[in-house]
Amino acid sequence: MTWNWRALAFAAASALAVAAPPSLAQDGGGEEGGTEEAEAAPKPEQLYEQLDRKRTMSIKLPRSWKALPADEASASALASFGGFFGEENKSANGIVEFFPMGQYQRAALARAVVLAQAGPVKPETLRQEAGWAQGCAVEGSNIRWWRFVEKNGRVYGFVLSANARAFDTVRTTAEGLLATAAVPGEYSAPPLGEGFAKKKVGEFDVTTDASADRDSAVKKQCERLGTAREIMAKSLPGKPFDASRPVAWVFQNATKFEDRAKTAGYANPQFGVFNPPDRCSMVSILSENAQGNDDAVYVTGAEQYLWQYFGGTPPLWVVIGLREYAKASALGGGKKMPPELVTRTKSAIAAGKRRLDQWFDVVSSSEIKDDNQGALELLGWHAYFRVGRGSKKLRKNYDAYLQALRDTGDPAAARKAFDGVNFDEVLQDFKAWGNDWKQ
Repeated sequence: MTWNWRALAFAAASALAVAAPPSLAQDGGGEEGGTEEAEAAPKPEQLYEQLDRKRTMSIKLPRSWKALPADEASASALASFGGFFGEENKSANGIVEFFPMGQYQRAALARAVVLAQAGPVKPETLRQEAGWAQGCAVEGSNIRWWRFVEKNGRVYGFVLSANARAFDTVRTTAEGLLATAAVPGEYSAPPLGEGFAKKKVGEFDVTTDASADRDSAVKKQCERLGTAREIMAKSLPGKPFDASRPVAWVFQNATKFEDRAKTAGYANPQFGVFNPPDRCSMVSILSENAQGNDDAVYVTGAEQYLWQYFGGTPPLWVVIGLREYAKASALGGGKKMPPELVTRTKSAIAAGKRRLDQWFDVVSSSEIKDDNQGALELLGWHAYFRVGRGSKKLRKNYDAYLQALRDTGDPAAARKAFDGVNFDEVLQDFKAWGNDWKQ
């Protein structure tokens, strides 16, 4: 099959692509840090509410901040504003942009993933309370503050950018502006169009364009999605963060399936994909008997459950490894992995070089050079903890990691479950087990 996990990071990556206009510089003071006005960076006495055209997101800014022209704003932003932090042309300037981030339900999880992808994080800027989380990271020559706000199970991101050299002089003002961020409206997904009907199929709320004579095909694809969900439910402690009924969009029209999947970030969708912004599994019924269909649909169902369980897409080592574990279990009838898949996984374990803690730090798919190698190696790690030698030595640590990630939405808090573990020794044991692994 064609691995589709690279699309998992698409939405976060696109949200990070904040266009810094050419004028984003530390004005009025050369390389050493600006004029006295810039250093003072007084908090504006009067702020005015600014909203996007759909009135979804808002922030209060000085009247001098204006909407940016299209060629200086991010194409994916709902709105973009630019201005100075102090006196015009004598202080540092910056931009604020709005991004709906429907791939997350939890602000803390969004912050952990997005900031890690952005660049070195300024730990002194990390703040969070119920319903929001905030922090900033250095991206090349710019510093970006992110404020993530939750509303009705969806995260909205406010991004304030400035020249990195202006950090100390604008920090107080920047954080004061972000404190006014709010979500008065709500994002709504574009409609699927005519020809779709809603129905309940098993545990799924289904929307489909399939004709009545294809009901059995719709049911079969939903059963495959449900099989993967059941495996994940038995593998993870407790209930999901989001325990709502899962949604499935089942397409008979291949063009509509491909178009909507590409909108969700999948460059080459095949058979099935999980679409986080629309909160649904998407599957096609045109090739339900083709080679690779079962693999893709099992993966889709697992990804959806993991997304609901953690309140957003979890770290790559978790989502890739567990979704591949669910697929392997489903292909093996829920008992044993297919022998051929075990053989390939053993080879991937032997060739792998990363320790577990190094996998914790992988935040971008670009860091994994070989899709198949990475997927199978991570499958091996989860099998090691669940049915391998690691189940006796480290299962409590592993379960505690997953539960802490579900409870807090914070990967940094979750990894404390492995405090004191010698990861070099764990890697050696993992490889020895992989070499001897028999079912």
